[in-house]
Amino acid sequence: MQRLYLQFYVTILVVLAVFVGAAALLWRLADDDNRTPQYLDVAAELTGALLPDADAAKPDQQKAIEVLHRKLRFDIALYRADGDMIAMAGKPPPRFEARKARIGWRRGPGGPNFTLQLPDGRWLVARQVRERPNPTFWIAAFLALVGIAVAVGAFPVVRGLGRRLERLRAGVERLGGGDLAARVKVEGRDEVAALAASFNRSAQRIEELGGRVSVLNPFFYAGSFAIGAISGLLGDKWNMGFLAETERQVEGHLDGHLEQLPVQDEKSRAIVAQMKEDEARHASTALAHGAAELPEPVKQAMRISSRLMTVSTYRL
Repeated sequence: MQRLYLQFYVTILVVLAVFVGAAALLWRLADDDNRTPQYLDVAAELTGALLPDADAAKPDQQKAIEVLHRKLRFDIALYRADGDMIAMAGKPPPRFEARKARIGWRRGPGGPNFTLQLPDGRWLVARQVRERPNPTFWIAAFLALVGIAVAVGAFPVVRGLGRRLERLRAGVERLGGGDLAARVKVEGRDEVAALAASFNRSAQRIEELGGRVSVLNPFFYAGSFAIGAISGLLGDKWNMGFLAETERQVEGHLDGHLEQLPVQDEKSRAIVAQMKEDEARHASTALAHGAAELPEPVKQAMRISSRLMTVSTYRL
C-alpha cells in the first residue's frame, strides 16, 4: 500500500522541482534576450572609430587590437567581412564563420563571446579574460536551496499528518473488525483531530449500546471502494458531486435518527447531532470545490441502496 504521507511529500517535491526548473529556464531565456540590447550599433560605431581603417596595414591593426586587449582585459580577434582573421590579442578565439555570425552575446566553451560588426563590414569578437559569475547559475542555486529548505521543513509536517491519518484508518479497521473498544489518539485542533474525536465518540456509544459489527461489512466496503474508484475516474467535479450528494443523504438519514432517539438520551443525540453537522460541512466543502449536480436517477439509486444497507445491517 502506498503511504499517504509519501504521496503528499512527492507532490510537494514535484511542484518544487517544476518551479525551480521553470524559473531557471525563464531567467536564462530573459538573460539571453537582454544580452543583445539596442546600443550595439552605437558600440560598433565607437569601436570602428578607435581602430584603423579596413585598408590599413596589418601591423597597425594588430597594434590597435593589442591596445584594446590591455585596456579591456578581453581576448579580441578582428576579422575581415569574409571571415579571414586580421589581428588577434589574447587567447585564440573560438572558430569564427562570417556567414553564421550573429551580433551580440553568445555563450561558448571558453565563456561568453561578444560579436560586433563594424560599419566597414569587419567583425570584432571579444571574450572576457575573467568571466564574471553567471547570474543564471546563482539564481538557480538559490532556488534549489529554497526548494531543499522547503522539502526538509515540509517532511515532518507531512509525515505527522500521514501518521495521524494512518492511525485513524487503523482504528476504523479495528472497529470494523469487531473491536468495539477501538479508539484513536486525538492530536491537534484541525479537521483530522475533529474526525478522530468524532470517531471515538461514535465508537464509545456503539460499545455502550452493545452494538455489533454487521457480517455484510466486507461487501459494503468493496462496494464503496468500487463506487469511489469509478467516481474518481469520472473527474473531480463528478467525484465532488458524488461526495456532496452522499453527505446530504447521510445528513437526512441522521435527521431520522434524531427524531427516533429519546429526548433523555442526551449522549446519543449529541453524537448524532455532531455527525450531522460534520456531514453538512463536508457537503458544503465539496460544493465549494466545484461539485457537479448528480442526475436524479443516480440520486434515487443512491437512496435505494442506502435503504437496503440500513435494513440489511439491522438484521445481519
